[in-house]
Amino acid sequence: MKSILFVSLLGAALAATPLSAQQTRAAQQLDVNGTGSGLGPSISTSGDLTAAIWNDGSTGGSNHVYVSTSDGRGLTWTAPVQVDQDPGAAKKYTQSDSVHVFGDSIYVFWSDERNSTTTDEIFFNVSHDRGVTWGTEQRMDKGYPAGTGAIRDWRVGAQQGFSAGNDLFVLMQSVDPTNSADEELHIAITTDGGTTWGNAPMPDPLLTSGDVDNIGIAIDGAFIHLAWAGDGFGGSSFDALYYQRSDNFGVTWSNANPIILSSAPAGGGDVEFEVHVDTDNTSSLVAVGWLEERISTTEEEVRCIISDDLGITWPAADTLIGQYTAGTHDADGMDVRVASGNVLVVWDDNRSGSDLIYAARTTDEGATWDPDVQVSSANGGGFPAFAPNGGGSTLALTYTTNVFPNIAEASLSSDAGTTWLVGVATSATVADVDFAVVAWNSFYGNLMSVWLDDQLGTNHVYVGGYRPQTLTPVGTFAAGQPINFTGARFAGVLPRGGVLISGAAGDGIVLTDGRKTGLSQHSFFTSAVGFLGSALSGAMQPDGSFATPTINLPGGIAPGTTLHFVGIEFLNNNNVGPISDVVTLVTT
Repeated sequence: MKSILFVSLLGAALAATPLSAQQTRAAQQLDVNGTGSGLGPSISTSGDLTAAIWNDGSTGGSNHVYVSTSDGRGLTWTAPVQVDQDPGAAKKYTQSDSVHVFGDSIYVFWSDERNSTTTDEIFFNVSHDRGVTWGTEQRMDKGYPAGTGAIRDWRVGAQQGFSAGNDLFVLMQSVDPTNSADEELHIAITTDGGTTWGNAPMPDPLLTSGDVDNIGIAIDGAFIHLAWAGDGFGGSSFDALYYQRSDNFGVTWSNANPIILSSAPAGGGDVEFEVHVDTDNTSSLVAVGWLEERISTTEEEVRCIISDDLGITWPAADTLIGQYTAGTHDADGMDVRVASGNVLVVWDDNRSGSDLIYAARTTDEGATWDPDVQVSSANGGGFPAFAPNGGGSTLALTYTTNVFPNIAEASLSSDAGTTWLVGVATSATVADVDFAVVAWNSFYGNLMSVWLDDQLGTNHVYVGGYRPQTLTPVGTFAAGQPINFTGARFAGVLPRGGVLISGAAGDGIVLTDGRKTGLSQHSFFTSAVGFLGSALSGAMQPDGSFATPTINLPGGIAPGTTLHFVGIEFLNNNNVGPISDVVTLVTT
């Protein structure tokens, strides 16, 4: 591969029409070997590696867990590889947080019924060579022998280590030891990428009685934050919101007993369906969000509470989120993120007559909240979910729409919720879509999403996505005709926006920071060097847009020639910002 930045082009005669406002990738089916229905999709990305996993379940399925990998662009995907090592075909279940990618390592978690059809347990496997080979799967300790103690709920918290193979994982399991619907929490922790696991027992009162549901987890350094819905300490069958923290990787827990964060009196509210917790490494904020039936016994509302000292202290009361009428309108799926010192809450509610996705933001640790912003398209939506963002300013959000054919859409904010690119369709509009999960790759600056789609009659796993930054050819691309290029939604930080061109696609042209442009070496790369600083670039505007000067294309390119373009934001060879996906045109 050749590492190069500044190239230019010889004029070409093209036939072009303005492209759509957002250039999305065509959806690709991942479970091409599936014999049943694809279930439980999950996706994770880091640097130049992306992994998607699912299980091939339902009637006729192989009941195995599979992985497919791509680079950080998510454009082409490998054939599925089986991750579990079950010699039989016991049922298995994956979920949205089942896969985690750090460096060249891929970590996969799933629940498995191979030891009992009524008491499943969590299994784990890892590849440290980008999915080429896999280790020996492990059955995770849940405090009871294999085949006993049913797993009712589980979540995985993950954090990249300071060196390869030292990644941190916290597995939080809700275990029902007697099939009595009274669960207990069991915590397993590794600080060496799964080579060894240790148990982190909670204070005794947590393990004695009560219901444990809808668990959430967040990690920042040695700090572990856990939240869940439970009725074990409230003196009521209604669930309250509980919280526990550790500041030493789970060696000890800070509170003698878990503390109740929901401010309704015992029996005065019921925490339902969703509990999420998030923190970041740029502030001391910890945010917990949940759904609760407090004002009404049938309609949920969204609530949030924020600690400004890493969970040591909390406000006396939680906050009702949203400008709907609580108790009259119904709020459903929700999520929460801490982003550059701000806290964002998203949810769907039916104040308009149908479910739409809204976001609310606080920039002052919950003292005040900005007005609600609709972050879904007019198609509405449900089940909003953020991608992990590590506390950064980029917020990637996905959901599925309400109007049949249901599709997966994604919304994106690059400035911690100040502005949004709303409602970009990532799936095809031909069938019913469910269980969308989203990931954001900061290396390339692109969003990727996986989902289930029944366009083939049963659910199968698909992947798609987009880059917010786009390049559009403008004008009639023919010899002697005026043309130029416009770019949109770049970062707006570096001074220039420009266009790279080649007659060949591929991975031969690589930027100095290692990003693949999608272009390969061709005579156009050497025929007109120097134009990127003039005819093929323009001043980058603060809003991330640019336009190249209008030029007349010379002749000399035969009709039917395929050309590929990439938009870039740049200062010089060693300072390159976002790049667009490849735009391909054919001369006439």
